[in-house]
Amino acid sequence: MRSFANGEIALIPVSNDLKTKAILEDSFTLNKATSMTFALLLAHKKPRSLLDGSVIDTRRALSKTNRLEYHHIFPKAHLERVGVSKIKANMHLNICMLNLTNNREISDKDPSDYFSTIEERLGNHLSEVLISNYINNEAFLAAKSGDYEKFLSERDKEILKEIKKLTYSRIS
Repeated sequence: MRSFANGEIALIPVSNDLKTKAILEDSFTLNKATSMTFALLLAHKKPRSLLDGSVIDTRRALSKTNRLEYHHIFPKAHLERVGVSKIKANMHLNICMLNLTNNREISDKDPSDYFSTIEERLGNHLSEVLISNYINNEAFLAAKSGDYEKFLSERDKEILKEIKKLTYSRIS
């Protein structure tokens, strides 16, 4: 992992099948290996903040004491209001890095509201900011329409593509 992080190798050698479902659907808690792995995957993409396109300070976000640079794309409070379980709301697939200011601005808003704001604010930069967060066009449209299940499914596809590019292992 250090060699990969330092840019000394381009791919991460993995001898066993990767259990991607276990990683992507696990609950986000930064003291777990799966969550740190997921955070490194997010950081690898050099994410930009959803509301303003600013570059996320991934070094700060990856700090062990920092939980404030992570955001539930579909906020937990919103999902609770619409009957989604806490476990499903806290899945890695629902997490992105976001600067603290933007995180507070979004708070617990309905994604269909703030994704419209994202579209207006980012204009021509929308696609590149979304992709830096593993949000493809289909996932964006699902979030904009409030379809959590479709959003998770589409983001899963986008993240799996990246995992396949970064590893030369079998994905299961």
